[in-house]
Amino acid sequence: MSIDYNKIMTSSSEEVEEYISRNHFTDKQNWRFTVFITETEKIK
Repeated sequence: MSIDYNKIMTSSSEEVEEYISRNHFTDKQNWRFTVFITETEKIK
């Protein structure tokens, strides 16, 4: 499963948590997701 970055950017934090728990990501995808979220929060 690929990460839908557009969905993440337009969702609330609760929706993002639900999205993560609903999908079964690999360790590499989890790492990429974490880096993406961290960088996005720095920009905001």
